[in-house]
Amino acid sequence: MAAPEASAANLTTIAAATPLRIDGAAANWYRVRLPDGTTGYVDSRRVETTRSPVRRTVVASGTPLRDRPMPDAAIIATATGGSLPVVGEFADYELVETADGRTAWVSSGRQK
Repeated sequence: MAAPEASAANLTTIAAATPLRIDGAAANWYRVRLPDGTTGYVDSRRVETTRSPVRRTVVASGTPLRDRPMPDAAIIATATGGSLPVVGEFADYELVETADGRTAWVSSGRQK
């Protein structure tokens, strides 16, 4: 939403499992930022925690772990390979949690 009210213009539809950064709150609304930098408001009752993975994904050894869901994003580490929990999705990237508790983005291999 463009503003923290039900009658405000809808800016976009957010898919389930999309990670949001909460920048602030107003009444029952969160001001959020999407992984691509888009900002707006979401009804707080429609937001869930990322404590539980949505599924698992298998990554090859040496897979780049990126700081953002973009092909030119900085590589913060490389995967050792194996199954990782997916805690979010955006575009054709998955937000995974590594064995040491860090989160990073990996390409899902799917084009959306």
